[in-house]
Amino acid sequence: MRHFPIFIATFFLTSTYASPAPPIPNNPPSTNPPLSAPYQCLPLKIFGSTRGKLGDCAHAIAFLPNYHEAGTFYRSPNPSNADPFALPRTEVYKSCQVKIDLKFGRVDVSSWTAINIAAGKVMAACTIGYRDAATTGGETIAGNEDRIVISLGKAESMGGIRDGSGNMTDVATERRAV
Repeated sequence: MRHFPIFIATFFLTSTYASPAPPIPNNPPSTNPPLSAPYQCLPLKIFGSTRGKLGDCAHAIAFLPNYHEAGTFYRSPNPSNADPFALPRTEVYKSCQVKIDLKFGRVDVSSWTAINIAAGKVMAACTIGYRDAATTGGETIAGNEDRIVISLGKAESMGGIRDGSGNMTDVATERRAV
């Protein structure tokens, strides 16, 4: 009981004089809000599954760029990290591959933040199982014209290749487990 007045005084001082939270920055221009975008999940199969492990897909999504500014995504014959809006873009982490591409090769406007949110949403919505046994995989769209396709699933079934040591790699981008 002896420390109770100190606790009360500290609580009131910190809550009274604490600085207000910084304002939330403005969102980029409306780019088909990913929370309303339709999605389709990959089927669950006992053998030959095309779904990736949930944790691996979360890591692969984390490797995507995260630019807040909206830009024009376009298909490039040689996409590189130098131009963040050149597609297709693929990230692989262990058993999961995330691929961002354009429908029909036509340009569309969006931001990497919107794409990351949409990828996370389809990952969560398509998860089956729990803990280490959870798998996920599916596809959704983003962009003002719904032309940006976000796909995630098992790396081998989505065009990933294995290097000489058996690790999953992709021609565009390579990620290895640490």
